[in-house]
Amino acid sequence: MYGGHITDDWDRRLCKTYLVEYLKTELVEGELYLAPDFLVPPNSDYDAYHQYVDNYLPAESPVLYGLHPNAEIGFLTQTVENLFKTLLGILTRTASDTTSGDISKEDKIKGQIEDLLDKLPEEFNMLELYSKVEDRTPFVTVALQECERMNLLCEELRRSLQELELGLKGELTINAEMEDLQNYIMMDAVPPSWTKRAYPSELGLNSWFTDMLYRINELSNWTADFNFAKLIIESVANFDAWNSTQTGKINIGKLNERRNKASFNAHDCCYP
Repeated sequence: MYGGHITDDWDRRLCKTYLVEYLKTELVEGELYLAPDFLVPPNSDYDAYHQYVDNYLPAESPVLYGLHPNAEIGFLTQTVENLFKTLLGILTRTASDTTSGDISKEDKIKGQIEDLLDKLPEEFNMLELYSKVEDRTPFVTVALQECERMNLLCEELRRSLQELELGLKGELTINAEMEDLQNYIMMDAVPPSWTKRAYPSELGLNSWFTDMLYRINELSNWTADFNFAKLIIESVANFDAWNSTQTGKINIGKLNERRNKASFNAHDCCYP
């Protein structure tokens, strides 16, 4: 029954309606239709009912429930992703301790950890960045917030990688978190503890890490003296200023239509 329990008059009313509708003599005689063209199977034993379901009933689909055929695309996609993640995890855990070139699995992971730690930059000095800010405009505020978020991500990466490195050296006891991180590194997948502090991405670990370094470098350029944010505010919001820059001339030159400056209106450019 709905909910598993009858707790009030509405539950009792619903239960009674189902019982009156389905518990009839026709149910035993096999002449009751639960839905159009859906005849109740004839009276039989447990195994016969299973055989009837397997042999005569159509496969479940959204159409049977009055839904659009595309309603199960998301569910099937997620199911396939989970299946392959599970298989990949099994292959990783059951793989041989040695790989090609007589390099052990442990040594390979150590090399990957060292490579990630060497490439991981230092966190942004937020006190220094805040001291350089003269005007807390929206663009500057967003840049500072992104730096703070990137600091949290880098701190988690450094902490987890260093702990796993110490665990592989025998200086720390390897726990479940370290084992999961080790498996994700072997699968070239981003650990959930990292994605929870990062931006949405479907990339593998190596591509994701490279993309993160590009983002950090971009933030470093933006926060060097905050001139880039000022340029965006002053130039993009003003068509005349944008038109006078070399970038603006290049973009305008690529327009398919030949139009002079006077023919542009407010909808043809960026404006506040």
